[in-house]
Amino acid sequence: MDTSEGWSSSVSTSSLMSDCECVDGTADVIAVDSSPSHGKQRQRSERRGGILTELTLEDICVYTTIDHPPTYRVPNIIHSIRGSFSQFMTVGQPSNLLPPLTSDCCQTFSALAAILFSSFGLVVMAEECWNTCTVNYIVYLAAWLHQLTATLRPRSRPTVGDLNRCLLLPQHFPSKIQEDAFMAVLYERGRVETLVKAMCQVQEGDNTCGYLIVSGQYTVSIFCLAHNVRKGDAAAWNLYIADSHGSLPWAMGKASISSLSLRQQNVIDVDSPEGAAAPLLFDEGVRHFCDILCALLEDNRRLQRTETTSLITPYMTWTPIHRASGTCMTATELAKHIDAVWVPQILQNPRVAEEHVIFGKRHPIQCFWGQITKVVKREPPAQKATLRQPSQTTLDRFMGKKQTTRPADSVQVVDVPVEEGGSVLEEPSNLVPPKRRRL
Repeated sequence: MDTSEGWSSSVSTSSLMSDCECVDGTADVIAVDSSPSHGKQRQRSERRGGILTELTLEDICVYTTIDHPPTYRVPNIIHSIRGSFSQFMTVGQPSNLLPPLTSDCCQTFSALAAILFSSFGLVVMAEECWNTCTVNYIVYLAAWLHQLTATLRPRSRPTVGDLNRCLLLPQHFPSKIQEDAFMAVLYERGRVETLVKAMCQVQEGDNTCGYLIVSGQYTVSIFCLAHNVRKGDAAAWNLYIADSHGSLPWAMGKASISSLSLRQQNVIDVDSPEGAAAPLLFDEGVRHFCDILCALLEDNRRLQRTETTSLITPYMTWTPIHRASGTCMTATELAKHIDAVWVPQILQNPRVAEEHVIFGKRHPIQCFWGQITKVVKREPPAQKATLRQPSQTTLDRFMGKKQTTRPADSVQVVDVPVEEGGSVLEEPSNLVPPKRRRL
């Protein structure tokens, strides 16, 4: 078997692990017999002990001024929206808006971000809600759905199958996570680049538009949207990374979605955000995107290695996300479906309904990404909620609405300014990036 191409889902995890040597929490390579008769085994072990990149997250960013967050080392090619917080709640964040299990919703956030954004189908559709409120909403929605469906899962952390089953994802969105088609991928840069390039290849019927990537205890999603280019078979795309940990340097410890534009050589006219560089040529764009993705995965891998003494799995799992060709939805259409159909059907499950009552039936509120919908006040529940309910002022700040004053009793939420066109957001000068949360 050529392990450089990854394994299909027909290979069981137990058989993979039986082939692997035990790696402790500090080892970088796997100990094997060094005799000549074990040349192939040594080669396989070296590949299992490999790394995606020598670059760190610090290596790929530059600091312009003390008042601004760091940016990617090549100016104006990365465009990011970041929320007001990460999944790890700290002092000053809207803890009364988010449930107790928020810090464990990494996989749910990554799955929802990829499913919802890739369902837009085109970059122009996603630009309707390319702002801070959208990231806030996806963290908020992921946290509450993760909390309310906890009793449906056999384990505290959901598998991809749990997400599909508990959140009814396959029945409601054009993009679907193919849980039976996962691949075990070694930490090799070449294989990662091959999979990223495949997201941009249009095929007949269902095609891969993204991946849910699990590396140890860390989950991140990547996905692709096409630009609407009308010139024969010419094409241009945006590649995205959705991270709820706040690991990317320009995210300043907040959940974020970052994008990079790339194009075929025969594409010249592509709409870009104001002040942004033109889309990169395809191979160059993939190289920069993989620099960021690989550094992100290795950073979290190193963090796990220093904080655990348990077995380190020498491979990642990449689960493909497929979208039917030619399908797209606007942000408004998607928000209406979320509020009127999808979330109500999840809440119809009796066990989810019980949890919903326990938390006062106040969450989740209606979709507020891109400020395209208004929050409708609901009647106070008969049963007292177990969480302190947020004031309307706190809700307004959470959804990015402007305020002239801040009442003393409201929870402080940092309003990150949103620039038109989706450029990298600026951070107020008095903010300090929070320390990384242990996994």
